[in-house]
Amino acid sequence: MNIKSVLLFVCINLLFISCETQQDISPLPDTPPLPVTDIDGNVYKTIKIGTQIWMAENLKVTKSNEGDTISSYAYNYEPSYINTYGRLYDWQTALEVCPKGWRLPNDQDWFILLSCLDNTIKNPISTG
Repeated sequence: MNIKSVLLFVCINLLFISCETQQDISPLPDTPPLPVTDIDGNVYKTIKIGTQIWMAENLKVTKSNEGDTISSYAYNYEPSYINTYGRLYDWQTALEVCPKGWRLPNDQDWFILLSCLDNTIKNPISTG
Protein backbone atom coordinates (compact mmCIF):
# COMPACT_ATOMS: atom_id res chain seq x y z
CA MET A 1 0.00 0.00 0.00
CA ASN A 2 1.44 3.39 -0.94
CA ILE A 3 1.45 6.55 1.15
CA LYS A 4 -1.26 8.18 -0.99
CA SER A 5 -3.65 5.30 -0.24
CA VAL A 6 -2.89 5.48 3.47
CA LEU A 7 -3.46 9.25 3.59
CA LEU A 8 -6.75 8.91 1.68
CA PHE A 9 -7.89 6.21 4.09
CA VAL A 10 -6.99 8.32 7.15
CA CYS A 11 -8.70 11.44 5.76
CA ILE A 12 -11.89 9.61 4.86
CA ASN A 13 -12.03 7.89 8.23
CA LEU A 14 -11.58 11.21 10.02
CA LEU A 15 -14.35 12.59 7.87
CA PHE A 16 -16.82 9.96 8.97
CA ILE A 17 -15.75 9.73 12.53
CA SER A 18 -16.54 13.41 12.57
CA CYS A 19 -20.11 13.71 11.37
CA GLU A 20 -21.41 16.29 13.78
CA THR A 21 -24.96 16.86 14.93
CA GLN A 22 -26.78 19.81 13.40
CA GLN A 23 -28.97 20.34 16.40
CA ASP A 24 -28.19 20.83 20.04
CA ILE A 25 -29.01 17.41 21.43
CA SER A 26 -26.75 17.78 24.43
CA PRO A 27 -27.64 15.21 27.07
CA LEU A 28 -28.06 16.00 30.72
CA PRO A 29 -24.76 16.46 32.59
CA ASP A 30 -22.87 13.20 33.19
CA THR A 31 -25.09 11.36 30.70
CA PRO A 32 -23.52 9.81 27.60
CA PRO A 33 -24.78 11.05 24.23
CA LEU A 34 -27.40 8.90 22.56
CA PRO A 35 -26.43 6.51 19.79
CA VAL A 36 -27.26 7.39 16.18
CA THR A 37 -29.01 5.09 13.71
CA ASP A 38 -28.58 5.33 9.92
CA ILE A 39 -31.14 4.47 7.23
CA ASP A 40 -29.84 0.86 7.09
CA GLY A 41 -30.44 0.43 10.82
CA ASN A 42 -26.75 0.49 11.78
CA VAL A 43 -26.29 1.98 15.25
CA TYR A 44 -23.26 4.17 16.00
CA LYS A 45 -21.80 5.40 19.27
CA THR A 46 -21.41 9.13 19.82
CA ILE A 47 -19.16 11.12 22.10
CA LYS A 48 -19.42 14.58 23.58
CA ILE A 49 -16.20 16.58 23.33
CA GLY A 50 -16.44 20.02 24.85
CA THR A 51 -19.74 21.45 23.63
CA GLN A 52 -19.98 19.24 20.54
CA ILE A 53 -21.36 15.77 19.94
CA TRP A 54 -19.40 13.70 17.42
CA MET A 55 -19.89 10.25 15.96
CA ALA A 56 -17.38 7.86 17.50
CA GLU A 57 -17.58 5.28 14.71
CA ASN A 58 -17.21 5.26 10.94
CA LEU A 59 -20.30 5.00 8.78
CA LYS A 60 -21.09 1.75 6.99
CA VAL A 61 -24.41 2.76 5.44
CA THR A 62 -25.24 1.53 1.91
CA LYS A 63 -28.10 3.91 1.04
CA SER A 64 -28.62 7.66 0.91
CA ASN A 65 -31.04 9.24 3.35
CA GLU A 66 -33.64 9.08 0.56
CA GLY A 67 -33.16 5.30 0.31
CA ASP A 68 -31.23 5.33 -2.96
CA THR A 69 -28.36 2.90 -3.45
CA ILE A 70 -25.01 4.68 -3.25
CA SER A 71 -21.47 4.02 -4.38
CA SER A 72 -19.11 2.99 -1.59
CA TYR A 73 -16.37 0.48 -1.04
CA ALA A 74 -14.44 -1.25 1.71
CA TYR A 75 -10.93 -0.22 2.69
CA ASN A 76 -8.47 -2.07 0.47
CA TYR A 77 -11.56 -3.56 -1.24
CA GLU A 78 -11.79 -6.10 1.59
CA PRO A 79 -15.44 -6.60 2.69
CA SER A 80 -14.34 -8.09 6.02
CA TYR A 81 -13.00 -4.63 6.99
CA ILE A 82 -16.40 -2.92 6.81
CA ASN A 83 -17.51 -3.73 10.36
CA THR A 84 -14.21 -2.48 11.78
CA TYR A 85 -13.41 0.49 9.51
CA GLY A 86 -16.74 1.38 7.91
CA ARG A 87 -17.19 2.18 4.22
CA LEU A 88 -15.39 4.73 2.05
CA TYR A 89 -17.37 7.31 0.05
CA ASP A 90 -16.60 10.04 -2.45
CA TRP A 91 -17.30 13.62 -1.34
CA GLN A 92 -20.74 13.96 -2.96
CA THR A 93 -21.88 10.68 -1.48
CA ALA A 94 -20.50 11.68 1.92
CA LEU A 95 -22.85 14.66 1.86
CA GLU A 96 -25.80 12.32 1.29
CA VAL A 97 -25.11 9.64 3.90
CA CYS A 98 -24.72 11.41 7.25
CA PRO A 99 -27.66 10.24 9.36
CA LYS A 100 -30.67 12.55 9.61
CA GLY A 101 -29.88 15.55 11.81
CA TRP A 102 -26.13 15.17 11.23
CA ARG A 103 -23.70 16.77 8.78
CA LEU A 104 -20.06 16.82 7.84
CA PRO A 105 -18.04 19.20 10.03
CA ASN A 106 -16.92 22.57 8.72
CA ASP A 107 -13.70 24.45 9.52
CA GLN A 108 -15.24 26.11 12.58
CA ASP A 109 -16.31 22.71 13.96
CA TRP A 110 -12.75 21.42 13.62
CA PHE A 111 -11.37 24.53 15.34
CA ILE A 112 -13.75 24.08 18.28
CA LEU A 113 -12.73 20.43 18.58
CA LEU A 114 -9.02 21.19 18.39
CA SER A 115 -9.31 24.02 20.92
CA CYS A 116 -10.75 21.51 23.41
CA LEU A 117 -7.47 19.64 23.13
CA ASP A 118 -5.18 22.69 23.12
CA ASN A 119 -6.53 26.09 24.18
CA THR A 120 -3.49 27.86 22.68
CA ILE A 121 -4.72 27.13 19.15
CA LYS A 122 -5.79 30.36 17.47
CA ASN A 123 -8.98 30.43 15.40
CA PRO A 124 -7.91 30.87 11.75
CA ILE A 125 -11.48 31.76 10.81
CA SER A 126 -12.11 34.59 13.27
CA THR A 127 -12.15 38.04 11.75
CA GLY A 128 -11.18 39.94 14.89
